[in-house]
Amino acid sequence: MGLSGKVKTGTFDLSPTILQAVVGGKMEWGIDAQQYAMGYISVAMFDLWKKYKIMPIADYPTGPGFVTKDTAASVIELSKQGKR
Repeated sequence: MGLSGKVKTGTFDLSPTILQAVVGGKMEWGIDAQQYAMGYISVAMFDLWKKYKIMPIADYPTGPGFVTKDTAASVIELSKQGKR
């Protein structure tokens, strides 16, 4: 449609193709929100608290992790390896 560069876009995807688009300025950002961890970790912790009155002492960064033009190039290789 010829709108590249005219319409700002972002996505919930950090594939190498998307990261190249971010590096090239065709997309504004990608987000890695790790939906599985966001849902699973909280449920698992509440279950531990309810059953045993214990709560693990740790931070569990589950996102969102914004990747912008400033940082996209540094994560492309990791994305190709399937790392988040």
